[in-house]
Amino acid sequence: MTLNAAFIKGFNEELTKRGFVKVKGRHTYYAKLLNNEIIQFITYMKEKTYTIVENSITLYAFDIVGGVESVYRSSIELGRTPDNQDLGPIGIMTDNFDIFMTQSMDNVTDENRMLRAFRYNTEQDDITLDSFNKALAVSKKYLFPTIEKVADVKGCIDFFSTYNSALLILYSEPDNYFIDNDGANESLLYFLTDDYSTMINNIWKAKIDREKKKMNMDLRGSIKPENFDKYCEDNEKYFKELIERLNRIYEDKSLYKKVMIELNRRKQVNIERAADYGLL
Repeated sequence: MTLNAAFIKGFNEELTKRGFVKVKGRHTYYAKLLNNEIIQFITYMKEKTYTIVENSITLYAFDIVGGVESVYRSSIELGRTPDNQDLGPIGIMTDNFDIFMTQSMDNVTDENRMLRAFRYNTEQDDITLDSFNKALAVSKKYLFPTIEKVADVKGCIDFFSTYNSALLILYSEPDNYFIDNDGANESLLYFLTDDYSTMINNIWKAKIDREKKKMNMDLRGSIKPENFDKYCEDNEKYFKELIERLNRIYEDKSLYKKVMIELNRRKQVNIERAADYGLL
């Protein structure tokens, strides 16, 4: 049984029950479009660097990944095969392990390592299907509810600020506001909120609180106490400059009009693409 066939067999019933549809495309994604604005998606990803031999059987690994995207990015993309670069702050996806670590504020242990890198061998169907059953149980606890609660623009920004923060970077030069090399940037979403200043300040405070808690718990990879003040200063500077940048666009009627025209253009293009994927 192929890995793709095992994913469909293990996840199709549950995801269909939750309102997801199988996307028309080369790689198997399940997705749903909410209010013609937000796309939630789930898929699997091969762990390319994982190989072990156990009981004379070579085992590989897969991960269950997912995320959200808005129709206001320059291009929605549910057609390519995901890889490790898609995970984390600079990626467009997250997984059960990242969600658990973010929500629990815990150190990495042998137990929570089991939230990713599920073992498989395409010639050993029992092993592969058992791993997908385990992955489904984990995903119902972490990945599914985290993604499914993102239902509007504000929720999208909150999600990105927590799991994929690089997607919200706004270019510093006005001429670059519409440049988007990978199609994933979501920074123009701020202009669709009622009060982006309050939202950004709340994101900043939540980030500082989270890092302070990690530092006080002495978690692996946390900021050292002697560097914490500098970390706070750097983040305060970044978020203040972001608000100032947004204000300059908002106050420049010509540039603001261009932004809103661009957002509407992106939405129209991406709704058509969503239809091609079978989401409408």
